[in-house]
Amino acid sequence: MSASSIRDTVDQLFLLFEKGAWDEAAKLFSPDAQITTQYGASYDPISIEAFVQNAKHGPLSKVGAPLYLNRKVVIDELDFVETHISQLFIGGQVYELPACIVGSVNEDGLINKLDEYLDPAPIMKALGAG
Repeated sequence: MSASSIRDTVDQLFLLFEKGAWDEAAKLFSPDAQITTQYGASYDPISIEAFVQNAKHGPLSKVGAPLYLNRKVVIDELDFVETHISQLFIGGQVYELPACIVGSVNEDGLINKLDEYLDPAPIMKALGAG
């Protein structure tokens, strides 16, 4: 796997996320992939299927697809770190959250691990859940 192939996969993933194309994004993951989202102190490993269902029907589905600003990707062998600012629009307000994604791909180029770190407090407050 070349660094440019991994970069293409990561770029495609975030392009699909911005479009809200969750089912298409899921095809970039291995069947046994694990996604771990750390929102503040909460740590919740889930499958890609659970991630897609949450993206489609969970609390954040109400705000629409995010925009990813200032994306940077660093690749080391089969591992990658992606940083960005997630921009969401809720009730006419713009919310920007710094995020860090740590992941890896398998030898077939499919994402097999994706760990997301961010503080969702501003979003949860805007949604009335925090």
